[in-house]
Amino acid sequence: LKSTPIYWATSMGLINLVVSLLKRGADANIADSLGVNCLFLAAQNKNWRLVLVFASYGMAVDPIDFKGFTPLLWACSHRPNEKELIRALLSLGADVNATTTDKQSTALHCAVSGPKRSQWSTVNTLLHAGVDIHAQVGLILFHFINHVISFRNYIIFYKHCENPLTFYLHIYT
Repeated sequence: LKSTPIYWATSMGLINLVVSLLKRGADANIADSLGVNCLFLAAQNKNWRLVLVFASYGMAVDPIDFKGFTPLLWACSHRPNEKELIRALLSLGADVNATTTDKQSTALHCAVSGPKRSQWSTVNTLLHAGVDIHAQVGLILFHFINHVISFRNYIIFYKHCENPLTFYLHIYT
C-alpha cells in the first residue's frame, strides 16, 4: 500500500489533518496497488464526512478499484447499513447504475445480496435515487433476487415496476 501522509491521515480518520494537507497541495488521487485512493479509503472506513471533504476538493466520486468496484458499489456490498455514507455518495453524483468492470453487478445487486438486517434500507435508497431495476448485467436482477430473498420482499421491487405483468414475467420465467 502507498503510505503517503494524506493516505495515512485518511486511514486514521483525521479530518483536520486531511484538510490541512489538501490545502497544502497533497494529492489525494494517488491510489494504492489495489486501486484505492483517499476517497475510496474514506468510504471503506465508513467516514462519509471525509468523502464530502474529498469531493469538495474536486475528487471524482466513482474511482474504480482492482475488482472493478466504485465506492458506491463497495459500500452497497460491504457497508449497506451505512446509510449516511451511501446517501453522501449519491448526493455527490455517484453513478447509481455503475457496474463492476466484469459487468456482473450493480449497486442494487450488491445491496440485495448484503446482510439481511440492513439491505432493505439500502435497496430503498437506491430505488429512490433512480437505480435501473431492469439492468441486464450478469444475472438479471429479478432472477438474482429470486435466489436470495423471500417473496414478501418482492413488494419493494413491485412498487417500482411500470408494468406488474413485466414484474411477474421477470420473476417466474
